[in-house]
Order: sequence, then structure tokens, then C-alpha cells
Amino acid sequence: MGRLTFVVCAGILLVLLIAHGFGSCAEEPGQGPTTVSAVNSAVNSDRAFVNWARKNAVPLRTVEAGNGFADMSPVGDMVGESRIVALGEATHGTREFFQLKHRIIEYLATQKGFTVFSIEANMPEAYRLNDFVLRGEGDPKKLLKGMRFWTWDTEEVLDLILWMREFNRSGKGHLEFTGFDMQNPTVAMEIVRRFVQQQEPSYGSSVAQIYDDVLPTAKAPGTASGTASSGVDRARVAAGCAEIVKHLEDHRAILAEQSNPNDVAWAIQMARVVHQSIQMAIGEKSRDESMADNVKWIAERSPGAKLVLWAHNGHITYEGYSYAPLGKYLKGMFGAKIVNFGFRFNEGTFRAFGSDHKLQEFTIGPAPNDSLDYALSSTGLPLFALDVRKLPKDGPIAAWAGEPHLSRSIGAVYGGPDDPSSVVNSPVGDMFDVILFVNRTSAARGN
Repeated sequence: MGRLTFVVCAGILLVLLIAHGFGSCAEEPGQGPTTVSAVNSAVNSDRAFVNWARKNAVPLRTVEAGNGFADMSPVGDMVGESRIVALGEATHGTREFFQLKHRIIEYLATQKGFTVFSIEANMPEAYRLNDFVLRGEGDPKKLLKGMRFWTWDTEEVLDLILWMREFNRSGKGHLEFTGFDMQNPTVAMEIVRRFVQQQEPSYGSSVAQIYDDVLPTAKAPGTASGTASSGVDRARVAAGCAEIVKHLEDHRAILAEQSNPNDVAWAIQMARVVHQSIQMAIGEKSRDESMADNVKWIAERSPGAKLVLWAHNGHITYEGYSYAPLGKYLKGMFGAKIVNFGFRFNEGTFRAFGSDHKLQEFTIGPAPNDSLDYALSSTGLPLFALDVRKLPKDGPIAAWAGEPHLSRSIGAVYGGPDDPSSVVNSPVGDMFDVILFVNRTSAARGN
């Protein structure tokens, strides 16, 4: 081979490698060098998946609620007879994600008989909004702010809450507002203290002895067996919180005779939330496992009711992250009765905290061409739902979908395009049952 011919061929190969995301991959032991045929095979699989996605995608007309359901019937088919529908989001600050979730909730409540809404927010604070959506009690804007989650204190979530109130007021249906998180024990402790003081005052000092040390324990660094910087014995506090739950459980029947059984059940659950927050702080139990337990409690309190959940992709997913997510626990609890919808996007603006600890808007360009997000954008459809449970079991499409592909996954903090925590790498079908794709996004609007 002549020198010029060799240079030209090498250049072509290099361009192919870079264009399709293989240029930076180290050769694995036991594998031969990357060849043009291997690159072509990967490209063909990529195209095959894009063609399959374009053919199987369900285009949606709009992300905004109040526009009818002519295009939503196929989404209802994807939900089927599921009891739990989990709606994710690829960032905590995208307007279109929030709006589309509102539209799906509108559809599920009016067309599929869903009656319970539950959000990734502290449980007792979230339940306070239920008084508004059911009976119009309280200021919804203040109650939303009172959940202490900046992520949901937005125009889009407030619009959803106002719609829920109108839906209940109209008599067309019934929809409750609940929450399943447990990060902050403050309000839960107040509820338990007040209940005990009213129903079993002799036990009040025992509760106070433990709960007075809960907040220092929840905030202090250290290990499960260590002593917090405040001098609090963390293991003692955790054991004490567990004992309070057990005491209330053991006395449930007696307490129910002198109080409303629902109030007893709520006090016991709030004691669990306090215990869960300590378990998370000392590494005894994960936040996602506790959130799953709380979803189960909500479901058991409303036998037969259908629930729609609102959280980040990283929680409602079945797999794909370095921890066991909420979705994996729920799948174990509810089996085929749960369906999850993961959100993906190509480019746009979103809200998040930056590395300077300030809430701000970030704008990112089109997705990298070796990513799932890029493949979804290559369908040319601006807004669609894709049931990935229908992926072929073999052939080039299955081969491509079975390999890990990057997708954006941006939480409360965004460290920039090179932040490894802002992406996840997983096969297409492992994480979600259905993908909801928005090509271009804008930032959620804070209240």
C-alpha cells in the first residue's frame, strides 16, 4: 500500500471512529482492534433502533393540560390495568417535564380512575396540601412553599394543584395529594409529640428524651456506630426512635379506643418517618427503600386505589444507578401492577443549583451522538411516548438496545457538562417501561 493511500484510509477510519463515539474507547483485553466493519455494524444497529423508535413512537400534540385526550389513548394502553404509575424527570427543573406530567395526571384521573397523587416530598408537609385540594382549606402557594422542596415550588406544580382542587370541586372525580419522602423529621416529630401529649401524656417524657436529640443526629456527620459532633450517641437515638414506633404499634388498639383510628395510624406513620430520617442519616437504611415503604403504606391505606407518583428518573427507575432505587423496591412490591415513565430530552434550559450553591438556569446543547438521547432525537419527532417493552428480543435493534448508552440525569445540583453525576449509562430497556421524549426544553418557573 502506498503512503498516500495508507494516510487516506487511516484518516477515513479515524473520522468514522470519532463520529460514532468509539474514538476514545480503550481496546478491551481479548478483543481485536476496532475495524471498519465493526463500526459499520454499530452504525447500522443505531439506525435500526432509530427507525424502530420512529415507527413505534406515539407522537403527542402538546405538553399542556386542558387540550383533550385525542392523542393520549395509546398512553392509556401503555398504562393498562396498572395500579401504580410512576412519572420521572431527567432534571428537577424542566418546565415541559412538569407540564407533561400534569397532562398525564389529568388523563389518568379523568379517564383511568386514578385517585391518589404522591410526590417526592416530605410526607407530612405534602399531606397538608390535601386539605386544599379536597376542601379548599389554606393558601396553596404557601402550602407548596411549606413542603420545603425548591424543585416543586414552581408555577407548573402550582397549576397542577389548582387543577386538582377544581377537579375535586367540580364533582367530576376525586384526587388526593400525598407525599412519600422522609428527609426532614421536624414536622413528623411535632405530630407525634402532640398526639402522645393528648392521648398518652405519661409517655411524653420518654418521647421527648429521644426526639430532643433527633435533629442533631440527622444533621451530624459520622457513622452508624459513631458519636455525632454534638456529642449525641447516634445509635441510641436510632434505637429510641424504633422503640417509639414499637410502643405506638403495641398500644394501637388501646389508643384507637380513645381516639380516631385514622389519627392513631397517622401518628404511628409519622413516628416511622422520624425513624426513617435517622436511619438514612446513619446509613442504616436508604432513602429510596424508606420512600418505597411509604408508598406501600399510602397504597394500603386506600385499598384498590390507583396511585400516580412524581419523582426524579433516578428514583422511579428499576435499574441503572449505583444504588437500589425506589422503582426497584416498588417493582418487588407491586410486580406487574406498576408501570414507570422515564423522561428524556435532547437540548434546552433547566433550573438547578450550580457548584457555587446558587439556584440558576443552565442551557445545554444537543445530546452527544453516542447517547440514547441523541438516538431519540434522531427520530425527528419533537414530543412522543415510546413503549420500550416492545423492543425486539433479538437482531440488530435488540443488540443496540442491550448495550449501555448514556443519558442525561440531572438532579438538584449541576456541575457542568463534564460532571459524571449528570449522566447515567444503562441499556434502554432496563430502566423504564415507557420513555417520554421532549426534544427541546425550557426552565421551570419558580413562584
